[in-house]
Amino acid sequence: MDAGDMRELLDSWLIALEAERKSPHTVKQYRTGVRFFLDWCDANGEPPDMTDPGPARRWLADLARQGLQGSTLNSRFAALRAFAMWLLAEDEIGAAGITRVGRPKIDEKAPPALTRAQIEAILGACAADKGFEGIRDEAMFSLMFDALVRSDELCAMAADGDVNVRDRTVRVRRGKGGRERWSAFSAQTARRVDRYQRARRRHKHAADPAFWVGRRGGLTYPGLYAAFKRRAEAAGVEAFPHMLRAGGAVNWRRQGGSTESLLTIAGWRDVRMAMRYTKVAERELALEEARRLFDGQ
Repeated sequence: MDAGDMRELLDSWLIALEAERKSPHTVKQYRTGVRFFLDWCDANGEPPDMTDPGPARRWLADLARQGLQGSTLNSRFAALRAFAMWLLAEDEIGAAGITRVGRPKIDEKAPPALTRAQIEAILGACAADKGFEGIRDEAMFSLMFDALVRSDELCAMAADGDVNVRDRTVRVRRGKGGRERWSAFSAQTARRVDRYQRARRRHKHAADPAFWVGRRGGLTYPGLYAAFKRRAEAAGVEAFPHMLRAGGAVNWRRQGGSTESLLTIAGWRDVRMAMRYTKVAERELALEEARRLFDGQ
């Protein structure tokens, strides 16, 4: 089976993933991971043999030599493994050799997170713009920081009841893994969102089913990303949208929020994921506790 055959089967797999109602983000990640492997096979004269662990091992080793981090390697590996298992289940291959490939080690590094000063600077840059987009961006990024909402989750919010300013709650209808969850936000964010809702009623896309709208209707991830980068640059902060969620998790622990509740709010199943995000806060809290204990002696 050559790379051309594999690319055709990749298209079939993506159709199967969509039928299983995998999120667009997941489908995109899987598609990208497998395509990178097939492109590497073409460039290096390797057969894309899913029954043999050799090509996958050499591909991962090459990526590691290029300096890719453990989390990225693991994401690429997960995509290729899932594809191989589908091929096996569909009787397209007789064995999935990738199951004999060890999972890449992920370094225990805390994801980059926005500090409280940085988020305030970004929100200040939004507030300086008195137009609709300034009002929207201030509300949007404040909500993402407070409620630990992912970018794709925010873009998917519906105007029909997903954000409740009175109760200060937000509904994520389909988070990672297809799970629904509820989160909450501060009174300051509620004021910003309420201001956005009033401005939205006067917007030309007020009838759009999406809660967050832009010039062409419902906001998309590229639109969100461009808006965030524009505001961050205006604030003199080098950052990316995912740093809002990481910063919100750190802030949660600094404010005394429990790790157990953080799992529910952020939509994580594994406490290790929460601990990885809040590593910096946990260290600072531990040092503060140690000082109190020593001062009490």
